[in-house]
Amino acid sequence: MSSDNTTAMKMERSYNRLLCAILQGKPKRIIARLTFEAADCPETFKEFDEQTKQLLQEATKDSINYFIHYQSGRTVAILRTSPLGRKLAKGAFKDE
Repeated sequence: MSSDNTTAMKMERSYNRLLCAILQGKPKRIIARLTFEAADCPETFKEFDEQTKQLLQEATKDSINYFIHYQSGRTVAILRTSPLGRKLAKGAFKDE
């Protein structure tokens, strides 16, 4: 049985926080910190620097596939092709 505290699950949650920050247009320093948290820890600083740059590029590119949604006061990135994402695309939860 898998735990929610495995390294992979922690990395997934940190990547989702990074996506949310990008979608919300947070300041660059916050996005940089979240990128740092989502990155793996390689042997050298040069590898780490390259990895964080690549991760930020990938997350920025990937963010177009998500909507931002608020659930219980928390920001959540919702995949556009998911059932909830399709409802958001139709404006199901918009205030009138």
